[in-house]
Amino acid sequence: PSQRGTKWDNDWLQEKDNSGVLISKWCQQDRIEGKAYCRACSRSFSIMQHGISAIRQHADGQNHKIQISAIGQQKTMTSFFSVMNDDPAKQAVSSTTISEQAMAANLRQNNGLLAKLKEELPHLIDVGGCSLHHVHNAVQYAVKALDTSGETEGLLDDVYNNFRFKSRRKAFHQTALNLTEHAFIRRVETRWLQVLIVVRRILEQWPALQQFFSNQQNIQNDRARRIREALTDKALARLQFLEQALPRCEKIEKLFQNESTQVHLLSSSLDDLCGCILTCFVREDVVNETNSLSDLADRAKERSNQLNNASLVIGGKTRETVDRLSPIDRIGFYKSVRDFYCELVQRLFSYLPLQNKILRALRFVDPNYLLGEDFNFDRTVLRVAKTMSTVIAVDELDELRLEVTRLRVSNSELEKSNPEKFWSCLPTATYPLLSKLGRSACCIPHGNADSERFLKWLANDLTKQRNKLS
Repeated sequence: PSQRGTKWDNDWLQEKDNSGVLISKWCQQDRIEGKAYCRACSRSFSIMQHGISAIRQHADGQNHKIQISAIGQQKTMTSFFSVMNDDPAKQAVSSTTISEQAMAANLRQNNGLLAKLKEELPHLIDVGGCSLHHVHNAVQYAVKALDTSGETEGLLDDVYNNFRFKSRRKAFHQTALNLTEHAFIRRVETRWLQVLIVVRRILEQWPALQQFFSNQQNIQNDRARRIREALTDKALARLQFLEQALPRCEKIEKLFQNESTQVHLLSSSLDDLCGCILTCFVREDVVNETNSLSDLADRAKERSNQLNNASLVIGGKTRETVDRLSPIDRIGFYKSVRDFYCELVQRLFSYLPLQNKILRALRFVDPNYLLGEDFNFDRTVLRVAKTMSTVIAVDELDELRLEVTRLRVSNSELEKSNPEKFWSCLPTATYPLLSKLGRSACCIPHGNADSERFLKWLANDLTKQRNKLS
């Protein structure tokens, strides 16, 4: 029998309790001398009097048996979550971030997370921040540059708040002009390009808003007074301009909220977006004589390289409204449009991964390019394969080239319109390296839409829908 003052003995961990469970599975030495700690029960107990007998006595307790039974069931649960154990960090192929704020806070060049990831996992493909967030943030800053006074955003907020709970007044001003009874939409800065649908709704109801507030006398409410004063041609011109300018960015938003693989389209789509915006306010001869988009973005800042007021892309409806403005307001409006375009371009070129060669090389994920006449092995497949060193080894690169050549000369009848279907159906026995590379490339995210969508579903299940769970 153990004597008083028994000390911990590591050999006890190799013994079994009275239920036949290895003691090391649930017990360890406590930080306090003379005590043991049960991980199953999350509590300490004394071993001073009886040593290992005290451990076995604790194991015979009813509460301990319940807790240890739950631990035993974890083996069954582990099979359902094997991906948590079978997916080590070294198998990751890419890294991305949410926005420039997250990058500034967490991914500093020297000591941030990205620097440590590159040190530990040099094979990771860095696709930069989420392009959806970058485009959204660029639009936010551009809208503020269009109207530095904040009157436009203030009008959007005031109209929503004024009619939010007043259904009778809302119904009156809409039915009076035979307009559809649509509710006004709240402007939320954290949602991608949500300001566009708010602008469209205000423009849809513009005549009714003007009639409703012009018919009211002696308005006492400050918000209603601000709305009446803001319903001018100057504000209308700004809203009409946003209605025709923002859809260029909305197109990117809709494309990259898609759940399917879109990474092969990311580089070219961002180039198209930036090129489209630049041609809205930069002279054609300047565009033609400039070799790259980045050089064109630098030259776009100079007023001499920009289109004159009559040629600026602002939309036909906008121009009709601008023509009704006073000469001074007209000059101010065109200046604000130039500020909008310059701010938008500056933000896009500062944060979008436009110079990312790996991102551009991922176009090979598109089977139409892979099997097309413009395909370039060295600039696409080879460049990505060298980066994904954990997927394709250096001594396998030549064999990879042969597999690509065999695929291109074969009369393949694989589905080409859907990259995911193409790579999933590509025979692994015939093209082992190419199929592995293509499927790994399909895992690279084109944005954070999927991640945020999952988090939203999870939050919904844990809160709103929890009481509906069977």
